[in-house]
Amino acid sequence: MERVDTKASVKLTKFSDRWDYMKKLFSELSTEKWKTLHNCKHELRTEHWPRREKTDSHSGPQVGWDIDYIAGLHDYWQPYANMPLDKQPAEELCGTTINDWVTRDKVYIYSEGFDYSEEMLNAFPSLRYFLRMRDEFEPDVLAYKDHYKDQPIKEFKPCLMLVKYSVPSNVDYHSYMHWNFYKFGGRHADDNLGALHLGENSLAYFVEDEQGKRNFPELQYANTIWTWGDFAKRSGIKPTKHGVEYFHGQGDRFSIIYNLECEFK
Repeated sequence: MERVDTKASVKLTKFSDRWDYMKKLFSELSTEKWKTLHNCKHELRTEHWPRREKTDSHSGPQVGWDIDYIAGLHDYWQPYANMPLDKQPAEELCGTTINDWVTRDKVYIYSEGFDYSEEMLNAFPSLRYFLRMRDEFEPDVLAYKDHYKDQPIKEFKPCLMLVKYSVPSNVDYHSYMHWNFYKFGGRHADDNLGALHLGENSLAYFVEDEQGKRNFPELQYANTIWTWGDFAKRSGIKPTKHGVEYFHGQGDRFSIIYNLECEFK
């Protein structure tokens, strides 16, 4: 199997301003605005999770948007923070809470042939830019589908994913972003067939394989990397272990990943 490594992409030079548009899109996104759109839903998910974890889930026929929260370096270690909300004791026993959440946003733009409503696009106009990116790179992602022809796949479902990692403005940036990456970006293989990484705005992404642990500063520019998902092992392909780790930076950390998902028969 070909070594997992970056490749220069002339096509990606068309999107050299993608980090500017990532900032624009995430500044446009709003839960309150989302709730006003037709066929769109919002749900705060805590389920049976610990008090120190939650997810804001936004679903719609065109786009999905999740905000995952993990308590920061103060709140995470408070008494009973590891217990679900319905198991909390009296408030005075729970320590202090400063709401120092670190967050990871994920926007999902699917490619299944339906029309995107003008209502959605007018509410979040920067989506148009990423729809163009979705269409531009869809053939590159689907070019890998022959690797899985021995699997009972009913339909391939490419999904462009836009990711933002953030920390509060009133904390030590470096320690909290390190915590963010530690909690959200640990070494793993994705639950998909594979993914085409279309870049990150700061050095963080790593791959860990037979060549050791490798970082890719070139992903900040016009380079891509293909990684194999956990479902690839059904076709005899070793999944790519990867994650993110903090080195340095300032502001939000962005990445763009084009997942190859599927529906099995």
